[in-house]
Amino acid sequence: MSEDGSASSSDSDSTTIDPVTLEIIRNSLASAAEEMGETLLRTAYSSVIREARDCSTALFGPEGGLVAQAEHIPMHLGSMPYALSENSELANDLEEDEILLFNDPYHGGQHIMDIIAFQPVFIDDERIGFAGSIAHHIDMGGGGAASLNPEVATTYGEGFRFRPLRLTTDTEAYDVFLDILATNVRASEYVIGDFKAQLSANRRGVERLREIATKYGTDIYATALNELDAYAERFMRSRLVSLPNATATGTETVEIDEPPAVAEADTTVHVEVTINHDDITVDFDGTASEVAGYINSPIASTYSAAYFAVLAAIGGSDLPVSSGIYRPIHIDIPEGTLVNPSEPTATRARMKTCCRVFDAVLQALAVIAPDIVPASAFNSTTPIVFAKQFDDTTEVFMDLPGGGWGGFAGGDGAPATTNPLENEMNIPVEAIEQDHPWLRVSEYQLRTDSGGIGEFRGGLGVRRVFEIVHGPVSGTGYTGRITNGSWGVRNGGPGVGATTECVRTADYHETLGTTWNIKLDTGDRVEVGMGGGGGYGDPANRDIVAIAQDVAADFVSFEAAQQNYGVEPSKLRDSLRIVLGTAYEAYADNRNWEG
Repeated sequence: MSEDGSASSSDSDSTTIDPVTLEIIRNSLASAAEEMGETLLRTAYSSVIREARDCSTALFGPEGGLVAQAEHIPMHLGSMPYALSENSELANDLEEDEILLFNDPYHGGQHIMDIIAFQPVFIDDERIGFAGSIAHHIDMGGGGAASLNPEVATTYGEGFRFRPLRLTTDTEAYDVFLDILATNVRASEYVIGDFKAQLSANRRGVERLREIATKYGTDIYATALNELDAYAERFMRSRLVSLPNATATGTETVEIDEPPAVAEADTTVHVEVTINHDDITVDFDGTASEVAGYINSPIASTYSAAYFAVLAAIGGSDLPVSSGIYRPIHIDIPEGTLVNPSEPTATRARMKTCCRVFDAVLQALAVIAPDIVPASAFNSTTPIVFAKQFDDTTEVFMDLPGGGWGGFAGGDGAPATTNPLENEMNIPVEAIEQDHPWLRVSEYQLRTDSGGIGEFRGGLGVRRVFEIVHGPVSGTGYTGRITNGSWGVRNGGPGVGATTECVRTADYHETLGTTWNIKLDTGDRVEVGMGGGGGYGDPANRDIVAIAQDVAADFVSFEAAQQNYGVEPSKLRDSLRIVLGTAYEAYADNRNWEG
């Protein structure tokens, strides 16, 4: 396996392939990866995978280079080639039907919640590739539900961590592993069910990859992988050449208020981005040192966040999928820092830092190429976790509500969407209440005025209210961008920050910070407000009809339209008459307007 997991030269270099066959193989590989993903989703137990889709699947070449991936979680996908390369010695020794498993952040993994599984694919004793999956499991043990415990300083207190190991499913060792895993986690039925769903997805990938290589022959198949890899590199270099040679910096701060030792520490993420012809360098020198808390980002996670920031901004929507896209991107990450901590520093909430990595890189790129970089989204993972203990089991639910994305040249930001690194789906209210009847979602709506102002407005965050139907229940979670909302570009305004409140009675409202852990009883509510995206462009240039459409839809209040966009009330009402048509009179009567 090559150092970067890319395709290596072989006898197949002398084999030619026509463009039609190459395109058919490319699409066949992509379809196989998507089928793996669907297999995982359709056989998973927990709503965090089944509904939110917090999982990813991919296919790799014989040397570990990425060749296809399902379009699931960017945070996962950017790290999978690294994870396979970091464990190349074990991976190269895998036999047919063996699986390489791990969740260790310090051996190619992300955080302990993400179990990674790779399985080799052989034809006539020749390895032609690997099938891989990664899934976020609802619990891995430790001192808090969903393994969320802000007080821990090392991975030992976070939960069940295991280094890379080789297993075969029809062995006693596999059964022992499952027993150990089930013994050490809450909601073991969900965790074991989701784990087996991962292995089912891998088996489907093995079958499909073998079918593709058999159909076209291993020489043509190998040539196709090399061609796709080379094309991806050429594509990425062509995008970089179109940008100016320049250097710019970006700086973000991880917001955290608990525990005190971490809250008082420096949590700055600093990056310097340099574009030099057809190469780009991302250097994290100047980032704060690792902290004694769970917000540290292991190197695989930092790589993934930085890679995706570059690819999202520069690659475009037609970005090819292959390890070649990573080759022009050079990332320097100092050891012992918040973005490359030393073992065994805690990493459970590494997404708090990864989101700042993503935004810091985009911030620098916005200086170099402001026309292609959008305003910041509400890039802050916000897990909301509730757990209820029963006689023989613990039920754990986790939600990741959506915030607003940033406006961009030509359009408003998307509302109610998880941050770009996550790309997770909304968990339907019906699914939550059916799976966990002790929990109710009593409100779910967009937050009016939460998007940053601009010629192109930032997207709106959501408001979601959880009510305890049958207590007691424990609640925990974290968020960010409470104080520092998502930033705008080209004079666009910042998005409104996040809020979380605990409401126990009509007279008791407790504002929760960036980190919270509380006990809840019947009737108690947790009210979550997600932040909006930043605005793009001068708000004075926003079309008055677009402003009226926002007001009519309650995206922007009438008062905010006047104050933030400087629209005269009479002109705004005239525009509302055009937008609403015959519905205007009822709209005006509802607001007690005269005339």
